[in-house]
Amino acid sequence: MDSESLNHKAARKEKTAMGKHCNSQKRISRFFNIIFSVIKYTALVFLTLGLAGTAFVVSYLMGLDEWKEFDPHQIDEMQQTLLIFDKDGVETAALYNKENRVYIPIGEIPKHVKNAFIAIEDARFYEHGGVDIIRILGSLIEDLKSGSLKQGASTISQQLVKNTSLTGVKTISRKLQEAVMAFKLEQVYSKDQILEMYLNYIYFGNGAYGIEAAAKTYFGVSAKSLSLAQAALLAGVIKGPSHYAPHINLQKSIERRNLVLSAMREQGMISEREEKEAKEEAVVLAEKSEAQYGYFTDMVLAEAENILNLDGEELLSSGCRIYTTLDQELQKQVEAIYDERTNFPDNAADGELCQSALCILDSKTSEIRAIIGGRKYETRRGINRATDIKRQPGSAIKPVIVYAPALEKLGYTPATMVLDEKGNFNGYVPKNFSENYKGWVTLREAVAQSLNLPAVRVFETLGVETGKLYASQVGIPFDEKDQGLTLALGGFTTGVSPLCLANSFTPFANGGYYSMTSCISKIENGRGEVIYERPDTRISVLSPDTAYLMTSMMQSAVESGTAKRVGVEGVPIAAKTGTAGAGEDNRDAWTVAYNPDYTMCCWMGFDSTDTSHCLPSQVTGGTYPAELLSQVFSAIYRNKKAPDFVRPKDIVAVRIDIRSLKDGGPPMLAGAFTPDEQTILEYFPQKSAPSEYTTYWSVPSPPDDLSVTLDENGLPVVSFTPKDSYVVYRIMRKDLADRTVEMAGEYSGASLKVNVTDYSAEYGRSYEYYVVPVHPDIKIGGEQLCGPPSQGVRIRTLKEEDYLP
Repeated sequence: MDSESLNHKAARKEKTAMGKHCNSQKRISRFFNIIFSVIKYTALVFLTLGLAGTAFVVSYLMGLDEWKEFDPHQIDEMQQTLLIFDKDGVETAALYNKENRVYIPIGEIPKHVKNAFIAIEDARFYEHGGVDIIRILGSLIEDLKSGSLKQGASTISQQLVKNTSLTGVKTISRKLQEAVMAFKLEQVYSKDQILEMYLNYIYFGNGAYGIEAAAKTYFGVSAKSLSLAQAALLAGVIKGPSHYAPHINLQKSIERRNLVLSAMREQGMISEREEKEAKEEAVVLAEKSEAQYGYFTDMVLAEAENILNLDGEELLSSGCRIYTTLDQELQKQVEAIYDERTNFPDNAADGELCQSALCILDSKTSEIRAIIGGRKYETRRGINRATDIKRQPGSAIKPVIVYAPALEKLGYTPATMVLDEKGNFNGYVPKNFSENYKGWVTLREAVAQSLNLPAVRVFETLGVETGKLYASQVGIPFDEKDQGLTLALGGFTTGVSPLCLANSFTPFANGGYYSMTSCISKIENGRGEVIYERPDTRISVLSPDTAYLMTSMMQSAVESGTAKRVGVEGVPIAAKTGTAGAGEDNRDAWTVAYNPDYTMCCWMGFDSTDTSHCLPSQVTGGTYPAELLSQVFSAIYRNKKAPDFVRPKDIVAVRIDIRSLKDGGPPMLAGAFTPDEQTILEYFPQKSAPSEYTTYWSVPSPPDDLSVTLDENGLPVVSFTPKDSYVVYRIMRKDLADRTVEMAGEYSGASLKVNVTDYSAEYGRSYEYYVVPVHPDIKIGGEQLCGPPSQGVRIRTLKEEDYLP
């Protein structure tokens, strides 16, 4: 090997040795750098912790300005969403002022929901005292490395005070304040209380504050019903709702959810299997629901504001839970009926809508079950025609102001006779709607056919003030000018609302009791504590007997009167119609109908009436309003049996002879011979029921003063006094020689004394005369009914030559 090769080899060895030496030096240098960094950062951490600890103690002892103003109890006063429920406790509306928040107690939040938030936001929540030192160390190291305050180490307690009491600016000063406040918070509240406040306060995006509102907003369920996957998704959202909310970026939301699930599994909160299944669960977001039952909700808000003495904004932020009297199924049914255009009269020529309102009450309690304030709901807290308008009720008011007090105070019955005839009442000249008059009619017929003149005559006998007194007791308002007989036909200065008129009929439906209407049964505050319960306002205003008799007469209106379009087969209904106007330009059409379950009122008309905005003459209370209520009753009892009215024990049913009622006579009982078509079934209080039987439909009586004489021509003259003008008296003659019997004549009619000459008698014969009374309208076996004959009177005629001149 030459010297040059040796030199190269030696050089390579030297170079290799030098390389190894350099690498060794680099490793040593790197090691010392790491040691130095650890010492440096440890020193900085301890220095920072020392300074922070000193600042914390000083802040706690001396007090910061923000600390002096901080009150942990203020967190309890967070804005909460107002919840409205139906009569069965089903939520129908969630309304809020600025923040949609529904408070839910920690005890009702499932464990997996709580764990999802703890796992991702504060794993050592139940171990630290408000400030997590271990987490702060890691966060400080990262912040010192980056030279900024990017890493978050806030505990749940710190987040709560930050979101409720501090600004969002990240500064050392604010961090110190946050720590002090969190420490103080944990001195006042337990861990579960803090977690409860936190989960009810934090913002989840999409207008939802708190876990309950978020669960309903995103998934349409209560927080009680959240699945593991849903809970993890919501826990992931709060880091940045604008980035992770599922309605904004579903993919990022799912990624964040999966991160939460992994954290839960790593911390032993769920199993690998639960993690896998939750990550595979599809995200199904709830569709945004539109506000429903607008008129009912507005009515509830108005009543609640009055009950709680709050304004609108205060109520919407109160978190109260209002339990209403709403029947959702019934409300949906009537809304569907109101969506049908053919259920209403035509609009005005200029296109203005013919309006309508409907209210349905529980007949026993006067709780409002459903309400329609107009054919279209357009404006929140706008006009509700069922409660706000006041219109003249027409004949619909008759049962309330005339007939019920007449039965109660005057002892009238459905069989009481009243005169349907034109009259002048001190300058007031009412007329019937049809301008036809029937003479004497029963009270039942007057009600069923809605005859005006009988109502005015009864009202005059009753007295205006007596009628008004009862009407006032059942909620009918009066103006000072309402003083005359026109009130009997609905001639009010101002008028009544549909709700007011409907409630005035409830005593007829429930046996004589009146209660104030209400749409709220109870109210709870945000913590579930009852702060209001509907009081029992029921008072007795009518006897059960009067209530039943009024109902019976209004059932006749449905069976054969002006309200017959209300009728539904198999459903007992009582109703009264009313029309206000001049016939050719009717202003208001009404029907009030009820059964033992429901009392309802329908009004139709225009908001402002004039010659261009009025109902056609053929549109009355007995047309469109009656037909609409018939549809409501049909819908209610489509799949269930309707109840019947129960007759009080003191009310008796008797068959009345129709003929006894003619010419205003008192009612008499039908007899054994009264034909069915000549009787009616009528109801009376037992104490005033008729006890005398009809004298017409009975066996006729013979005269008891029969006499026979001979006239100047020697012919027999039969004389007697008829007992009844309608009886036919057959004069019978018996020949005493051959025993033959013949009718010598007959007579009918009123007379003080009857003298009938027997021109067919023969001279020189001996006869016996007697009278047989015959009923002209009673037949038995095809033969007219005869009464017993009178006592016979014998006479002998003289010979013919004795009378020759």
